[in-house]
Amino acid sequence: MMAFSIHRVLSKNPGLSPSFRFVIGLSMTLGGFSILAFFVMAVARRSFFDPQYVIPLGGMLLGNAMNSVSLGIKTFRETLVGQQARMEALACLGADSGDILQPFVIRALETAMVPTLNSMVGMGIVSLPGMMTGQILAGAPPLLAILYQISIMIAIASVVTLTSFASLYAGARTLYDKKTQMIRLPETKGH
Repeated sequence: MMAFSIHRVLSKNPGLSPSFRFVIGLSMTLGGFSILAFFVMAVARRSFFDPQYVIPLGGMLLGNAMNSVSLGIKTFRETLVGQQARMEALACLGADSGDILQPFVIRALETAMVPTLNSMVGMGIVSLPGMMTGQILAGAPPLLAILYQISIMIAIASVVTLTSFASLYAGARTLYDKKTQMIRLPETKGH
């Protein structure tokens, strides 16, 4: 699951440098495994090797991480290409690369978080999540199903925040070339 989700993010964002690609893979691996391990062992109080819990929870967490990181990287790249003249002007005026890239990282992180935040806001009012509905249909008490769904949404929000932030923040740092003192833009189609 992990390898496939990383592959999907990288295939949807071609032209990234090898170091940026490594950062994305590392962020998704460490972020995904740490949140999954915490949730399975501390919240569900099960063994990390119990497939009954690890497979469905891992799928939910990694699927959401994959979507958010892919959306964040796409937004980051498009914003960088659209603001190239501004970045060059700031660099000529002596701005630090971190200061130049920070607004783009923040914007991309906000965009990456929107689907998860919208899902959390509408949960139980606009839509009934599949896990909660399945538990209720299987005969579980509704309050227990609701508590499980809330804890899963917290885990999803955590993994989305952690993987998106780590990928964007650390990935942005790979774009600065110390030798030329320039920000290398990721390659895009048609450029």
